[in-house]
Amino acid sequence: MISRSFEFTVIMDRGSVASIKLTNRDDSLDISPTEYRFITDLESDGLVEVRRFRDYIELVTLDKSLFDAVEANFEVPETVNDGELSQKQPGYTRRVFVVHGHDEEIKQHTARTLEKLDFEPIILHEQPSQGMTIIEKLEKYSDVGFAVVLLTPDDKAESVRSSSGEVKYRARQNVVMELGYFLGKLGRDRVLALYRKRDDFELPSDYDGVIYEVYDRAGNWRYSLAKELRAAGYEVDMNVL
Repeated sequence: MISRSFEFTVIMDRGSVASIKLTNRDDSLDISPTEYRFITDLESDGLVEVRRFRDYIELVTLDKSLFDAVEANFEVPETVNDGELSQKQPGYTRRVFVVHGHDEEIKQHTARTLEKLDFEPIILHEQPSQGMTIIEKLEKYSDVGFAVVLLTPDDKAESVRSSSGEVKYRARQNVVMELGYFLGKLGRDRVLALYRKRDDFELPSDYDGVIYEVYDRAGNWRYSLAKELRAAGYEVDMNVL
């Protein structure tokens, strides 16, 4: 057996209800696909309630005997290949990647809102480069559970087929590329696109199913973001907004 080095701490034991805190001794939540499937199976069967926090997972159950099964299943069999062991399951981390263009205001407001909701915003240019190319850096820091893509009118473009010469504002090309990247990596239910509304702003085409929300001055977008995070399975306290 290969130990995953997880610690199990009972943090509540009141009669038939108990809660277990699951943390990793190296202060990370590197959940393998095998472990992820085990916990999601318990959750889908209604045997535990899973509460996800930045640095740990809390399992609440009515059946304390499940704790032995949880601990046993976090010893990963040697038959699991090294490739699977090295994969990280993004669904349990509270890190959120913020894809942005040139609009500093919307970037800062989004990052601060995520912090209020107890998430860690990951902004690529704030991370150390260590000689990596942009795509290498993106791959390194994209181990997240959710992505917020900020579509702002930073570029102007017109279609070569247009006879009217109409110029439209668009998001930066790297922003559109990273939108597609996270849709493929995380799935549509873990990506939210925020955009500034204006008549001459063109949203990316061929992205049916993407969740688009308007970034409004009134701040309603913050509640839309919180609701999408909650729908993705996170514990979210909207009272802090």
